[in-house]
Amino acid sequence: EQACLASAQAVIFTTESHREHQLRVFPALARARTHVLPNGWEAEDFAEPATASAALWPEGPLRLAHVGTLSGHASPRHFVDALDAALDAEPSWRHKLEIEFVGRRSPAEHAELMRSRHADLITTVDHVSKSEAVRRMREADALLLLAAPALERYPVSYTHLTLPTNREV
Repeated sequence: EQACLASAQAVIFTTESHREHQLRVFPALARARTHVLPNGWEAEDFAEPATASAALWPEGPLRLAHVGTLSGHASPRHFVDALDAALDAEPSWRHKLEIEFVGRRSPAEHAELMRSRHADLITTVDHVSKSEAVRRMREADALLLLAAPALERYPVSYTHLTLPTNREV
């Protein structure tokens, strides 16, 4: 990785925080050769404040959404295991959750979702347009971010689900 970054004519990152992290970790990488091309979202898509209903715990079910590709680097396995354990321990939560996975899924990751004992609570939607993806993200009460432990070196925490009230689940 270090040799590639040092010798590349240009290096493209999908977030500014990822570029800044790489510049700190790899001193041979010159800022002038780096560029940021956002992957799937831009800050202005979320410039409008969340609606009042999303700002506090909602009436009705808690709506969780994952919007993006599920493949080897983003397996739902741990989420499914936690969902099954939580709902087995507190069956009343079955009526308090709506779970949606939007985007492409590899056959293996789709099978992981469907192996849940509570798969009937999980809705899957194939790839949608960017505007539709943004709409679905804004309408969710919380977004699920899934990633493999190998991505821990990046400065964003991919392992927590944070509600709009800033309570971690």
